[in-house]
Amino acid sequence: MTGVGPVSYVVTGGGRGVGCLRRALADGERARFDREIRPVQPLGRLGRPVEVADVVAFLLSEQAAFVSGAIIPIDGGRSAVGRDPEEA
Repeated sequence: MTGVGPVSYVVTGGGRGVGCLRRALADGERARFDREIRPVQPLGRLGRPVEVADVVAFLLSEQAAFVSGAIIPIDGGRSAVGRDPEEA
């Protein structure tokens, strides 16, 4: 990348998106978790870590050279539907 001056990148894992990622669960917990997350998750499923990695790779690429100061939720649309039920 080229530019006029120093370039820095900040990627944080803040916000609520982390809870929407698929993680290892015991057999019984997995079914219960899927039942509870579906009603509040617009895509009806949990995100995969590779989906987060794909966004990070894009942001580090030349295609995102004009992206600046953006907050990009990687949450399957959950933040677009309003307040997170876990915060209520």
